[in-house]
Amino acid sequence: LGVLETAKVLSTGAVVVADNVLKPGAPLFLWHVSRTSNFSTEVFSMQEFAMAGVEDWMTLSKRCEAPEHGQALEAPLAIRCLERKAEKMR
Repeated sequence: LGVLETAKVLSTGAVVVADNVLKPGAPLFLWHVSRTSNFSTEVFSMQEFAMAGVEDWMTLSKRCEAPEHGQALEAPLAIRCLERKAEKMR
């Protein structure tokens, strides 16, 4: 997502769907699409594929109008630490 945003190829109304947001997890992605003004996001809880009783999340995010040029928000340290842990699980 970051690459697409940096390249400025996501227009207003673009839809981004993400799977495995809870397991193994994408905390930095989830923080970005839910805490910045760039996206309107819904989170859907569902059963992990082929793993009965294991919850996972999918997200559906819609790109909002591009915000005014300002400083990008930095994710909190706790979110960045979770991201590193999730990366090690992949």
